Amino acid sequence: MLAKKYRLLSTTKFQHAKLYQSSYFSLRYVKSENNHSTFGFIVTKKVDKRAVIRNEIKRRFRACIEEKLEQIVKGYHFLFVIKKEALSVNKEELCKHIQEQLKKEELLIA
Repeated sequence: MLAKKYRLLSTTKFQHAKLYQSSYFSLRYVKSENNHSTFGFIVTKKVDKRAVIRNEIKRRFRACIEEKLEQIVKGYHFLFVIKKEALSVNKEELCKHIQEQLKKEELLIA
């Protein structure tokens, strides 16, 4: 489980946020004043109407972020909007994809 200090508050504003589109998710990120990064995950009912499935996919994303937490650049707010295509991928492939996309955006320390 992602520690409370790494969770994104619902009141966080994403004005002038950078947007990155992937095949499994959209990522919005913005610089923050904190010395650690925070993460939020959104799965809409368009992805799946069942809450169990939506929660499961969020847990997969959180687990991937937790594994790479020390390597992710500090001082950002990240918001992942998860797409329907992420349901068909297993956790290992999803983690690898997230890692590649964060490297591409220079948000991962190599």
